[in-house]
Amino acid sequence: MSVLRYFIIIGILAMGVYVFSCTSPTETPSPESTEINSHTDSLLQFRIYLEQARISRFKGENQEEAHFLDAAENIAQCLNDSSVYANLWQEKAMLYLPHQPEKAKEFFQKALAYMPSGTPASIAQSELYLSRIYLEQGQTDSAFHYINNAICQNLPDKEAAALHLQKGYIFASLLQADSATHHILPFLPEASLKQRTEAYRRLFEMYGKKQNEKQENIYMRKYILSHDSLSTERKEMVIEKIQDMHEYKLQRERANKAEMQAAHHKLVFYRIAVTLGVVILILLLLLHRIRVHKQKLTEELKATQWMRMEETLKRKEAEVALAHEQEKLKQQEIDRLNKSVAYYRQLNAITLPSLLRKRNSQGALHLTEEEWDIIQQNADTCFDGFTRRLKECYPQLTEEELRFCCLVKMDLPMSLLSEIYHIAKGSISRRKMRLKEKMHIENSSFDEFITAF
Repeated sequence: MSVLRYFIIIGILAMGVYVFSCTSPTETPSPESTEINSHTDSLLQFRIYLEQARISRFKGENQEEAHFLDAAENIAQCLNDSSVYANLWQEKAMLYLPHQPEKAKEFFQKALAYMPSGTPASIAQSELYLSRIYLEQGQTDSAFHYINNAICQNLPDKEAAALHLQKGYIFASLLQADSATHHILPFLPEASLKQRTEAYRRLFEMYGKKQNEKQENIYMRKYILSHDSLSTERKEMVIEKIQDMHEYKLQRERANKAEMQAAHHKLVFYRIAVTLGVVILILLLLLHRIRVHKQKLTEELKATQWMRMEETLKRKEAEVALAHEQEKLKQQEIDRLNKSVAYYRQLNAITLPSLLRKRNSQGALHLTEEEWDIIQQNADTCFDGFTRRLKECYPQLTEEELRFCCLVKMDLPMSLLSEIYHIAKGSISRRKMRLKEKMHIENSSFDEFITAF
């Protein structure tokens, strides 16, 4: 029963785990891990919103961009982290940069206030955008201030190229050609195609204002060539972006399909697990019934065996009682025979001395036929038909040999036998040996055999 209870509890626990896994697939975390996981999840969601805002900006969907940035701002208020605020204000500034430069300028300045000192690239980027805004507003002093601060961040040459180009643009707006070309031309090899196109446009506009037609034409041709290349590159980029978006959509569909298949497989697995659990419970119940039935049969068999053993014991007790009774009867018979033997031995003891008195003058002993008959009768009477039984078993024995056996059965001494037969004691022993061989007696002496016969 304990084994059955154990398996039933395991089955119930398995079903409970299944139900719990369907309703709550994750374990209940501790408060510390909940706080860490919540912070990590919120930070990840914040970054996802920022990335979605950048994608919407690339697609030109300003409303969606604003929506994602507002959602990111709600998470940033919960996180209350300076680097998070810096990234948020920078992205918000990028939202307002094309149409509301004043508002963009405000958010860039807020971003700079929150940016930690260990992020020179982000600081330089915000200062670069502020310099551009001030340059478009005609505030060259402020533009110089921010671009010089950005250059002081000591970025690598490839990243610093945009900063020096911006400083050259400020000099170009002031029609200072030498300073402008000093900051623009050395950094054009490190600049991108878009930056080179913008740089050529600024230079030919500057030389146009200075009425230097030669330099204006040179940089105009370079601008046109760069602009054409940029247009081609943009077309290729747009095509590549469209292909990437299409590939992303396909990958997303595949991922959704894979997730649905995984969920379906998981559901099938749980159904199989529950089915197996039910089957196991049914099998356990059947096993329990079989064990109970087997136990009943065992008890019945034990009861039957016990009854049989009691009957056998009673029968053996009866047999023992009967054996005792038979033994008692045999003992009585033996006692009776012993009494008879004792009687006839006494009779022999009386008869033989009287016979011994019949020795002649030379001391020889001669027994008549009548006396031999008396000896045989006494042997048959005392020993349950001794001569008759001996004749039946050994018909080859002569009458003289039967008489000799009667004398041995009556346990007469060797000296008396030698007197009766008028021979030496050694001859008596040899006669016994000859009879032993004739009767094929083995594993005992002749006297022992005759005594036990």
